[in-house]
Amino acid sequence: MTFQQLSYLVEVAKTGSINKTSRQLFVSQSCISSSLQQLENELNVKLLTRNSRGVELTAEGKELVQYAASILEQKKILQSLCASSPSTISTSFSVSSQRYPFVESAFLKLLQESEASFYKYTINECPMDTIIDEVRDSRSNLGVIFINSTTRRVLESILKKNELQFETLAEITPGIYLSKKHPLLRETSITMEDLCRYPFLSYKQNDGVAMDFSEEFQVPAYSSIPQRILVSDRSSAIRILSETLAFSTGSGLLDPALDEGIVTLPLESSQTIRIGWIHPKNSAIGTVGERFVSLLKVELNRYMQVTCRMQETLPSVCAGRQNMVS
Repeated sequence: MTFQQLSYLVEVAKTGSINKTSRQLFVSQSCISSSLQQLENELNVKLLTRNSRGVELTAEGKELVQYAASILEQKKILQSLCASSPSTISTSFSVSSQRYPFVESAFLKLLQESEASFYKYTINECPMDTIIDEVRDSRSNLGVIFINSTTRRVLESILKKNELQFETLAEITPGIYLSKKHPLLRETSITMEDLCRYPFLSYKQNDGVAMDFSEEFQVPAYSSIPQRILVSDRSSAIRILSETLAFSTGSGLLDPALDEGIVTLPLESSQTIRIGWIHPKNSAIGTVGERFVSLLKVELNRYMQVTCRMQETLPSVCAGRQNMVS
């Protein structure tokens, strides 16, 4: 079976005539007939029947034409890609990240800055173990994750095993996410015991993955919480947190461009969160990757400043009350 045979078959199906196909393709009728006969012999199936009006496809012929047309279209795409000149080769960049809005903002800035005529940029929000796999296997140029003192030893060992390097962007205090209407915000102080009376929201992890890969900042008291909510995407998490009494933990960073109906309070802890990016050791991330990291730093700093200003305006702070969860 050849592309030429498939091309003849598709064209005959369009014209309903070998004679018309011959004139359109500037190929002799005998050549087309012979080629289609060879295809029928190879497949051991009748594809065409002749009549006074020309030719008609059999049921098998009609089915084969559908597949043939698809194959020929894919062939055109491949030829187009292979024929691209150096100036039209697509610029490619991919980043995998835990669910951080500042990463999305940096990615948007990268798109807005791009002057490339052809590019393929990819952003993938996913669990930490998936991020590590994608960067290790070169499906992503870099990944954005966080490490704290509890998970540091395990994660650094895993990164070393996978020949990946962690680069710190910022070290921040972990935070608690609550609805702006949460009754705890009216209290003079908030303890972990207070929080544990409410549902705890967390991101769903892949099966069999250790807690060290969790996107939430883990504290021992969480294991005793009877009500748990699992989500797989950031938009669901934001909506649930803003419209229910559930809470969650993490970086505490808020999107300055959105009024998401939630606030964050710093979690009083001896531990901090190191947000950073990973990449293969001894491997360059390219010009686009370097620019993206620069944008990451700018956006992360902006989010930190906005979050800090928001926390200073909370009623509990204005009233001189304790503003850290202990």
